[in-house]
Order: sequence, then C-alpha cells, then structure tokens
Amino acid sequence: DRLEQDLSRFIGNSDVSRINHLAAGQGTRVSPWTMDCLAIAWHVSGLTGGAFDPSIGSGLQRLELAPDEFTVHAREGGARLDLGGIGKGYAVDRIAEALEEWEIRRALVHGGYSSVLALEPPPDQDGWPLTLSAPGPGDRRVLARVRARQKAISASGVRKGDHIQDPRTGRAAHGRAAAWVAVPREAE
Repeated sequence: DRLEQDLSRFIGNSDVSRINHLAAGQGTRVSPWTMDCLAIAWHVSGLTGGAFDPSIGSGLQRLELAPDEFTVHAREGGARLDLGGIGKGYAVDRIAEALEEWEIRRALVHGGYSSVLALEPPPDQDGWPLTLSAPGPGDRRVLARVRARQKAISASGVRKGDHIQDPRTGRAAHGRAAAWVAVPREAE
C-alpha cells in the first residue's frame, strides 16, 4: 500500500502525480523507494533503447533525477510518467526482500494476475505450479503450465484497454493480446 501511494499516477498526491504536474524549472522531493524505482526505470529504458518508456512517450529528457537529494526536477513541463510497467515488480521485489529478512525462504509472492515472484518452492516440489492463461474476457484457456523457482514472471495485456503504447509512435500497440516475460531471479 505504501509503495502504491508513492508510485501510482492515479493517486492525486503520489510522488508520480506530483512529478507529472511539474512545470519547467520546478522540482519535487520523492521517497527513497520512488527514487530507486525511477533509477531502475531510467536504466531499463536505456538498456532497451527506449522500448520501455516510463514517460509514455513524453520524453524522459524532460525530467532530471537528483538521487542524493531525492528530488526530481522538470527541465520542461508536460512529463507523463507512469511506473505501472515496473512499479508492481518493484513492490513484489521489496516484499520478497522482507520475507528473506524474516528468514522465510519458501514463498510465492503474487502481485495480482500480472506479477509473480517465485522464491524456493515447497519441500516436495521442483517449482511453484503456475498457469499462463488466455487474456481475453471469458476465455479460460490455459496456454502454458510452468514450474517456477527463483524466477520472476510478469505479464501485460490489452484486456483492460489500450494502455500498452509503442514508444516509437506514441500510439497503442495492436496485433497482440498479451505478452509474458520470465527471468531468473538475480542472486543477492
């Protein structure tokens, strides 16, 4: 809940909403978690050549991060920051860290239907049994069954609207109903 209060663009006084309302030359202080998530988002945007774009096509260059001061400054107004593509995974990772601090090693952190982080499975299992289902309304087909251990799985689709945008055009992506990504969890 705390991370959602900071990272959601749908909450009026969240860190992200305040960033989105900055005029040129203004700045706002953000939480350490928000700054960490922003730094990761900027890094991933760079790694993907802008294919992952947390600015919804408005241009990351409009914003400048000052990590040591936990502030974000607007070089120009009009930023449309949305951390939905990375924020839930960030929250799931923080939950997994808390569980491990409490020495809970066997867990499946479920951040809703789109984000899962599998730690160690139950003793008698080689992985957590998961299904990837068809994203269409009313479509209950199972597309794949997987066993997850020390793995993050995330999905995104267009069932709830055209919120996935092609950063090259700024328009909604079409032609695919959903995409899934699975990556091994990095060792601490």
